[in-house]
Amino acid sequence: MLGLGTQTDPYLISTPEDLNAIRNDLKAYYELTNDIDMSLWENWMPIAPSTTNRFEGYIDGKGHKIINLKIISSTEFAAFIGNARGDVSNGYIKNLGLENIYVESDKNNVAGLVALNFKSTITNCYVTGTIKNTSPTAYYTGGIVGRQYGLIENCFTDCNVIGGNDTGGFVGFLPNETAILKNNYTKSKVSGQTNTGGFYGRMNTSAGYRPTFVSNYFNKTIAGTTNYQTSGVVGLTTDEMKQQSTYVGWDFKNVWYMDSQTGYPTLRVFANIPATKQETITVNSHSLPIKSNVSKNIKATKHTKSISSPVFSITNRKISTTKNVLTYSLPIYTYAQKSNKIVRNITENVHTYINPIQAKIERYIKSTKQLNTHTSPITSYINVLAPIDTFIPNAYLNVIKGNSTAYNKQNLSNTYYITNPSYCEVIK
Repeated sequence: MLGLGTQTDPYLISTPEDLNAIRNDLKAYYELTNDIDMSLWENWMPIAPSTTNRFEGYIDGKGHKIINLKIISSTEFAAFIGNARGDVSNGYIKNLGLENIYVESDKNNVAGLVALNFKSTITNCYVTGTIKNTSPTAYYTGGIVGRQYGLIENCFTDCNVIGGNDTGGFVGFLPNETAILKNNYTKSKVSGQTNTGGFYGRMNTSAGYRPTFVSNYFNKTIAGTTNYQTSGVVGLTTDEMKQQSTYVGWDFKNVWYMDSQTGYPTLRVFANIPATKQETITVNSHSLPIKSNVSKNIKATKHTKSISSPVFSITNRKISTTKNVLTYSLPIYTYAQKSNKIVRNITENVHTYINPIQAKIERYIKSTKQLNTHTSPITSYINVLAPIDTFIPNAYLNVIKGNSTAYNKQNLSNTYYITNPSYCEVIK
């Protein structure tokens, strides 16, 4: 693995083999360069799994995670790191996620990240998966730490924690005042024998040995228990856990953010969301006097009304109507004059013949929208034939407004045609 293991040049971990090499130097500095999948690693042996062989180094996950780590152990201190030891000046694990871990043991001190944490600082870490202690008489089983003496800050767990005695969704047992837990939460499911709690299993309540809790929370609905709540440890419902206002004093600008998918707080370092940078900058600026020509522009808004003339339409409507029309003609009077120079008395019978009058009446109606009717004038044509002896007089009759007049003058004879039959008197 690359690096020298120093603070300025740490060992760089990029493979499962690099991760396993941590046990070769328990006081060095380590950094992860990427996520590491341990699916092909059959069974992980915990790093430093004893009271004498302890991890006193430094691990910075840099926002990366170890996935599918499997630990089945028959010894004490079953976790990714068995025993971590530090003090104020050294020893930390930070910015590291353990995802879908499986840990199983029947001995004391069982957890996901550290089985026994003796004053090493753990910050910005999380654990998901199953933590299982198969012995009902075993002690100290927790989601992130089994037995805790140091500081844990800004961490969370989402596990199924099964233990014997002193079992908690986050921590199993807190022995004394060196245990400080600040701004952490768990939504782990918990089951065990005695001293089983949603956040911790048991703590020392003796005067001078009581741990310190600041703004820690657990999901009492998922945990299946309301044990144990105290100052700084609060059990909440799922809805309450998904409200940012629940987490009093938490830094949602630089450390946390509310995950829109899960609804729970999530660490920014794992989402590559940079912390909000705040700094004060003093800027001295010099500006020349500003001269400007100001013109006044008035923009008027007017409402324009559009007036349209009424639209007139002419509808031609043709009506074809069949009607029975009776026509009446005034009597036709004919006057005939005949002059004859023959001096003798003679009686002549004069017969006149008038053909029947045929009248053709056509009525046209022209309709407009006002339904005005225009009727063409009625015209009648009458032909009169009047044979008198061998002379056939022709009569032409024009009928205007019902009046008819015919004239025939010959030899000063008077001929009258009134109606059929006609009578003619000749005087010589």
